[in-house]
Amino acid sequence: GSVWVRKNRYGRMLPWSRRIEDGHVRAGSAVRFYREPRRFAEACGARWGERVLLEDEGYVVVDKPWGLPTQATRDNFRECLVSCASRSLGRKLLALHRLDLSTSGCIALAKTKQAASRFHALQRGE
Repeated sequence: GSVWVRKNRYGRMLPWSRRIEDGHVRAGSAVRFYREPRRFAEACGARWGERVLLEDEGYVVVDKPWGLPTQATRDNFRECLVSCASRSLGRKLLALHRLDLSTSGCIALAKTKQAASRFHALQRGE
């Protein structure tokens, strides 16, 4: 399952997060617990090293299988393309765009925030 926490800090509620700082939920915080998350079997079985189509110093392009979300869902943040590819390739990756759950195809991932910013600037024509 997954647990989401909405922290109460200085009298205001912060956005929902999967992080629980120092292992404690503070008084006044809200908690969501998903006991039976949607499962994405393809995430566990994909051979991510074989799905890399292109890699350079700032980006990785992978072949996304159908039936797998590009980014984390509310109830399952471990079985998605970004998490699986990041674990398999040994570094944090950032999705630069998305494909629907039922769509397969190429997904560009950035290796750094700077690379992601550069990609988005190019998309805007800057």
